[in-house]
Amino acid sequence: MLARNEMNASPSLGGTGPVSVAPLKPEPTLSLNTRQLSKKGSAPAPVPAMYWSRVKTYGTGPKKVRSHTMNVIGDYIYIFGGWDNRCCYSEVFVFDSDSMHWSVAKAAGDIPPPCRAHSSTVIDRKLYVFGGGDGPNYFSELYIFDADTLLWSKPKVSGEAPGPRRTHTSFAYDGALYLFGGGDGTRPLNDIYKLTITPHAPRVPTGNSSTAGPIRSHSYNSTIGHNQHTPAATNGSLDAPTFTYHWSRLNTEGTPPRARGYHTNNIIQDKLLVYGGSDGNTCFDDIHILHLPTLTWTQVDCQPPIVRLAHTATQVGSYLFVIGGHDGNQYSNEILLLNLVTMNWEIRRVYGAHPTGRAYHAAVLHDSRLFLHGGFDGQSVVSDLYVLDLSGYAYLPQVTDFELALLR
Repeated sequence: MLARNEMNASPSLGGTGPVSVAPLKPEPTLSLNTRQLSKKGSAPAPVPAMYWSRVKTYGTGPKKVRSHTMNVIGDYIYIFGGWDNRCCYSEVFVFDSDSMHWSVAKAAGDIPPPCRAHSSTVIDRKLYVFGGGDGPNYFSELYIFDADTLLWSKPKVSGEAPGPRRTHTSFAYDGALYLFGGGDGTRPLNDIYKLTITPHAPRVPTGNSSTAGPIRSHSYNSTIGHNQHTPAATNGSLDAPTFTYHWSRLNTEGTPPRARGYHTNNIIQDKLLVYGGSDGNTCFDDIHILHLPTLTWTQVDCQPPIVRLAHTATQVGSYLFVIGGHDGNQYSNEILLLNLVTMNWEIRRVYGAHPTGRAYHAAVLHDSRLFLHGGFDGQSVVSDLYVLDLSGYAYLPQVTDFELALLR
């Protein structure tokens, strides 16, 4: 089911129908409700306001791409995979947000096949990439990209592994990798898996250290003509620690979300928040929370219900910034804020050059700015990069001490 909609350039999906967020009266914080979602005009937004800008970049960046992943490691943003509606990619692109310069990582090792709609999660300066697919194929392999050595590896994994899937999500919690949902080409899924990562002490060289096998460590190579640096791999003298990996399927309590893909998930303290998505027939507007210590699901009541799939949801302090996506009817360029303390939707004024409505894009928070890249706007795949400057709201990422509301 999910495969059909993923292949469509402009999916026609059922559901509860679109929810239009119209202009609001200028207030510092506005909770959405039916009265406020009017079509009346509005006065200029209060200062300070957030600001969109399209970024002029340099170097060799990604081509037009959708259904890719975007992660932050240290001072750099990494993009992997995706497709342009014709073919998939397997390059790793590295973006320096200070110089606005793209480069292609000179990766080696067990490089994954070109893929899209995979998941990618950062654990200890490594990208853990799982699943995805190309064309009719669905993958179930785990690959790990080391940002310090630029080496890909395909580790041996024991246990009960997840089946092939794409459009799922993954996240890190307490040093482990988790997967949720997606689709396997015949049905949507709502299962959850855990990858336990066990480190082992590095081998201590004996005798003359010069006889020890080479190991790669982190350094930088400057690129001539640009005031920037690109991660590169060099040889060192110490062996790296080794790891063992074990998959297990988790049993949960409570009522889980309906099977779905193209949803988002976020780790909020010790809880997983799942929002939106689609099962190939219905577009969802629901929010579910999994308490990870007890593996108990709870559904949250947020008003008004807002349908979204193939959107992005980025935690910024005590808010989730939901950008773009599809509502079953059209592509959106809206920014919706979910207040995690009250579990109410809010909206803020945003100035600048807004991105076009799109879905299947990627977004990350870095240096108090939200970076948005690529996606599909209903007509074509795009390659543009936008930055949302939080301006007076730049303090939000520093807000970490809050209680997540659970409302039935």
